[in-house]
Amino acid sequence: MASLTDGALYSTGKIRDVSNHLLQLTASKQPYTAMVKKGRRVFNQTPEWPFIKEPSAVTTPVADGLAVSDSDFVDYESLHGMLQGRATMQRISYGIGEMTEAMTNQYGSIKSKRAQYAMLATKALARSIEAINLGSQDSYTETVSSRPRPMTRGLFRWLGGTATPVDLSIPSDARAPAGNRVSTRTTAGAVLESDIRGVMQSIAETTKNSSSNFVYFCSPSMKAAFSNYAYSQDNSSNAVMPLRRFNAQASDKQIMLDVTSYSGDFGTIKLHPHFDLPNGSGDYTDVYNATSDNGYGRTAGAQKMDAGLAAALTVHGYLVDMDMVELNMVKAPTHTPLPNDGSGPRGYVNAIWVHCVLNPRAHGVIYYVKD
Repeated sequence: MASLTDGALYSTGKIRDVSNHLLQLTASKQPYTAMVKKGRRVFNQTPEWPFIKEPSAVTTPVADGLAVSDSDFVDYESLHGMLQGRATMQRISYGIGEMTEAMTNQYGSIKSKRAQYAMLATKALARSIEAINLGSQDSYTETVSSRPRPMTRGLFRWLGGTATPVDLSIPSDARAPAGNRVSTRTTAGAVLESDIRGVMQSIAETTKNSSSNFVYFCSPSMKAAFSNYAYSQDNSSNAVMPLRRFNAQASDKQIMLDVTSYSGDFGTIKLHPHFDLPNGSGDYTDVYNATSDNGYGRTAGAQKMDAGLAAALTVHGYLVDMDMVELNMVKAPTHTPLPNDGSGPRGYVNAIWVHCVLNPRAHGVIYYVKD
């Protein structure tokens, strides 16, 4: 008989050697929700905030000795307006069998599936809030099981991308102008530095102000594009010149191309890579045409548009003035255990909030919709 080797061992009797560490493959963060200022706790499902426009300049001189007449009085009431948001609620539920919980002893030092699922549900809720806030959906209310189901408006629709919002319509005076949006670049690498400057200029011309509190929540490819701006430039024929710039001394013998901020003629922006921006690969027209009324009480056209954008929209970056966005947390993410009816531990985490873009004209977006 030949010597016994490891490969000939009785396989089912061999003890597995498994590390007690549990590796998390991804570490997703929610920078927009974390950085946006938290407003007051609202008590109405559709809170409002007033705005006022600048009065026009008067350049006609007044004649000497002329008394003030009734026709001279100016009515400034037309300068006032109102913006409005809609609250939404998100909930993630979990349930663990009684026997499963009692016998849990898994790799990664998992001794309680209830505790693990509560933690995972909390993470899922945080990702859901971020995705909704940065989404392409309009606000709406639909009816499910005879109960209202409201949704808050995503940032893309606040900025007027693709279509003017219908629900709680934005007054024309407060809508972001076309110059605040760039929609023709199919990839982030195709976005030009002049596109960035153009959006910043449009915002400055619209708000009559340049901001130093811009944050550009951009895709990884868009972040890399800014590094490209640092080491190449266009000549008069729009061809790239063989010019490279390095953000380090030659004596350091190190190449540094990490661009974290950008200062232009109309403000300064901080670059913040975001790994979960809308990134659809579908065809807008196909999805739009294939979508039908789901019977929830919303117009079919509104449902088609939301579905089409969710499938086909790629956002290269949101340029956000952080002074002009707000999150009204009616209920911060909270864990609530449910009574054990004998089936095992159960519970849920939920949150209620309103995504408020205080001034839609103060922000920009660079995106592409595949059609």
